[in-house]
Amino acid sequence: MADLEIANNALQGVDDGARPARVTQHAFSSDGSWLATVDYREAPQTTDHESMRRWKQKVARGSDELCLKFWQYDAGTQRYRLNSRIEQPYKSGRIVGLAAHPKRHCMATVSSSGKIKVWTPARQHQDTEAIFWRCDCIGEYRGLSASGLCYSGDGSLLAVAHQHVVSLWQDHFEPENAEDREETGFEAGITSLTLRSSLSTTLATEWVKHLTFVPNTPFLVTATSEHQLFVWNLLSASVSWSCTANVQCLVADSYSTCANDARFLALVSSDSASKGSNDENDGKSPAVTSSSMCISTTRR
Repeated sequence: MADLEIANNALQGVDDGARPARVTQHAFSSDGSWLATVDYREAPQTTDHESMRRWKQKVARGSDELCLKFWQYDAGTQRYRLNSRIEQPYKSGRIVGLAAHPKRHCMATVSSSGKIKVWTPARQHQDTEAIFWRCDCIGEYRGLSASGLCYSGDGSLLAVAHQHVVSLWQDHFEPENAEDREETGFEAGITSLTLRSSLSTTLATEWVKHLTFVPNTPFLVTATSEHQLFVWNLLSASVSWSCTANVQCLVADSYSTCANDARFLALVSSDSASKGSNDENDGKSPAVTSSSMCISTTRR
């Protein structure tokens, strides 16, 4: 995926000394017909004034280049083709979270500055089939920075990680023309978000770095920077249980059918070297190993 960007760009434009672009985020729609990617390219590492001048003309604030792209699947060629390109989708901050709605064509992003944006496809004109992606709504939570987001299994909730707080937003969709979906498979409408509640750990230093809903259950799993894993019960807005773990990745079991059969996978890192083993490592940092755990949310 990191090579998706995009050979054409490497053949076009003026060399400004910048590093190659990287795809840092991606998400597929539930039916696979759309792909969203985030391309990021750092400012040029150069002292050449002309190169920096050209760069600053392209990028507001003269910092890093950010691009959000939406690709549509072409069944004829079996390839994704670029449909919409949004340069600098945020005035400040990088995109730290990208999630696809599980039930309809809709994508949500959040920047490190804390701004939440929801993107949906729309027709350019009523009498044309040309489609482009637009920002439907914008939100933020108390001006806090953010680190990620995810949709619930039915798409009714959007959870956003803000430092030590998780904000929960209700997703609303108002279709513009239901007959349009029956005829063409495309449903236009307006999406909005309403803040419903928030969850917070006891320590402000425990920033949430990973989060995921467990489908068909009331559970939300979060992992913090202080090596704590929490399983939240959204019905009671309380922690069902927690444990100590240095979690690097969380993945919910999509085949979970109920609260009693809810599972998720956690990729955990741990120091393989024991205390006092610096002599064996010649003073270097201890080696790091990874392991995975399949955990039930009903664990006690």
